[in-house]
Amino acid sequence: MKARQKTIIYPTDFSVCAENALDYAVAMAKALQCSIRTVHFLDTEETIQYDENPIRVMQELERLELKTEQRLRSRKKEILDRDVSCVYDILKADRFSWLTNYVGEQKPSMVVMGTQGANATENKILGSETYKVIKNCRYPTLAIPEMAVYKTIKKIIFAADYKADDVKNLEFVVEMAKHFKAFIEVVHIADNDFDKAVYETKMNRLKEGIFKSTGYKNIDFTFLQASDVAERLEVLLKESEADLLAMVARKLGFFERLFGKSLTKRMVYHTNTPMLVF
Repeated sequence: MKARQKTIIYPTDFSVCAENALDYAVAMAKALQCSIRTVHFLDTEETIQYDENPIRVMQELERLELKTEQRLRSRKKEILDRDVSCVYDILKADRFSWLTNYVGEQKPSMVVMGTQGANATENKILGSETYKVIKNCRYPTLAIPEMAVYKTIKKIIFAADYKADDVKNLEFVVEMAKHFKAFIEVVHIADNDFDKAVYETKMNRLKEGIFKSTGYKNIDFTFLQASDVAERLEVLLKESEADLLAMVARKLGFFERLFGKSLTKRMVYHTNTPMLVF
């Protein structure tokens, strides 16, 4: 049986936000030895609602699909010219769940997509496809801020929570870091109510596990304490000048708590640091 090719899903609406994510998608495809699957959602409902004449509607839909096909073909050539294999899809499914469903069907190695910036409305921020994918899908998702400019990844911060998935997710980050020869700083930020001895034991267990499984030496482990974990994480990003933040979010509802704070909305949507969420 032929092995399934590893892929990165790169959704695009051809916006500046999506274009900024393309360089990262190509870089990650090379780092993880993946192909890229570009996907665009064609919103047919908006066209149908705009005009009640069925003939004009059909003509407009054909025009939109042809234009989309041309743009995706051009995007594919651009990616192929950068020595990465690429295919594309045009979807006309449920506008509210098309991407999460598509990701679930494709089972990618990673999703790379842009995030909306500070000028987006509150409704768009909380209802964005990026947020829904991060919240609901089971695959690593790299969210690229709107104002991010790609540069070689030299430093990665991995925010650990010392749960079972940490070793597996850190192994994924190490695989990526090896390609860039990047330094990884594994950080755990605890609030004031913590047992230092317990956390040090967990940190040493994670350190031993990752050294044993990967042998990667360009990595360090740090323990920090703060009354506001999200605020300390934001400060750490600025101080360290990290090129990427990786964190485990879903199982503990951490991402929900982060998005519930205006501070973290600033961190996610105003920072130029890409976020890899497991």
